[in-house]
Amino acid sequence: MDGGTKNTAARAARRSIRTSKVKENVVTRSFDANVDTDSRASQLRIEHHTRIFASMCPDEILEYYDDYNTRMYYTTLMLGDISGAMNQKQEAVESALKIV
Repeated sequence: MDGGTKNTAARAARRSIRTSKVKENVVTRSFDANVDTDSRASQLRIEHHTRIFASMCPDEILEYYDDYNTRMYYTTLMLGDISGAMNQKQEAVESALKIV
């Protein structure tokens, strides 16, 4: 084997290794991108519903929370308590009174 053939074979081996590593990186990145997109979409969906719930809640209930994110969080908890007890009307009223 002369020097030119040896160098060509070495270059070909390096290229095949690099290509496989690049393909692995692309697959990993695309999988991570899908996970990030799904989690971001679900986070935006939750934020949207929380804003809707917070707008329905009277301000008097949450007036001592200065941070709007905290207000939205506690509003969501209250609505979860109330909606979870809708099967029995009396429990729903009692949980709403406890919150107020």
